[in-house]
Amino acid sequence: MGAEVAAQLEVAHPLVGSSALEDCRGGRVAACGAVLTLTQSDTWTTKLEAPDFWPFITLELLLGWLFFPMAWLMGVPWEDCHAVGQLLGEKMVLNELIAYLHLTEIIDTLRFRSIVICTYALCGFANFSSIAIQIGGIGSIAPSRRHDLSRLGMRAMIAGTIAAFMTATIAGALVY
Repeated sequence: MGAEVAAQLEVAHPLVGSSALEDCRGGRVAACGAVLTLTQSDTWTTKLEAPDFWPFITLELLLGWLFFPMAWLMGVPWEDCHAVGQLLGEKMVLNELIAYLHLTEIIDTLRFRSIVICTYALCGFANFSSIAIQIGGIGSIAPSRRHDLSRLGMRAMIAGTIAAFMTATIAGALVY
């Protein structure tokens, strides 16, 4: 009745990735994408620390300036470049669905050409949360290549963004 059991319990340690992107694999990939999206959307409209002479600088405003030249190079009229740049930044940081929602809110203020170019530029899966989703999905098919996938994730996002921007540029040329 009081016999002791002599057993040794071994717990396998889960694999730890070589990068933060590689850690977002398996069952954790959906959670990583959801957390990133929720975190970014929660802080999207919050104010950054700014000097007193410029108190209303936001992440939205900064991304609008960052993507302003890209919008102009795609053929967006100068007057709409900042608004389209903000949407392109939202797509990159959050995702295309949120950017499309914001496009519907400002669609009446944009020119037709800007709407067409923006619609094509936003159509793509190239954003930060998609990197984790791709590493998790493809990494489960080829687990030995997870390190390569995490190393190339940012490059794949940039290539996907360029592909969408090229399509938008061609669409803008046809609408002119």
